[in-house]
Amino acid sequence: MNKDLLYRFFEGQASVEEMKKIKEWTERSSENRSRLYRERKLFDAMHIVAASQRGGKPLDSGKAVHLSLFREFMKIAVIVAVTVCVTATFFSIGNKDRNVAMQTVTVPPGQRVNLLLPDGTDVWLNAGTTMRYPVSFMEGKREITLDGEAYFDVKRDEECPFVYILMLWM
Repeated sequence: MNKDLLYRFFEGQASVEEMKKIKEWTERSSENRSRLYRERKLFDAMHIVAASQRGGKPLDSGKAVHLSLFREFMKIAVIVAVTVCVTATFFSIGNKDRNVAMQTVTVPPGQRVNLLLPDGTDVWLNAGTTMRYPVSFMEGKREITLDGEAYFDVKRDEECPFVYILMLWM
């Protein structure tokens, strides 16, 4: 195996094809594997000697590669975490009953309709009235939308108030 290729591999500069080539070469025999280890020891020794001549710390290219990969992984993890948090916050702040099926009742002119809502509230709708309400009310609130006239006999629940939104057309 070419020493220059092995040194590029040790420095983390080898291409994917070159790394595959080295891997296949080391798997062919135990002699190739031991040669790889010898060359790695020689490579590390050269870095230690070079660092001592410079008066600095030895360079550990393997550690530098791992640190670089770790930093890149952490950048990606932070981006994913921030994206998930922002998305979760957006959906929790918005209309919480977005995924609840809504029922719409429209009363034709000249007629009245009597309904019993899922919470037990009795509702009379006058002619030309439209009311929207969820098939099942969410915890903490009972909310409907009303466009027109209605009479409500609301079933009392202190913990879950009954709220209606009037649609006014001017």
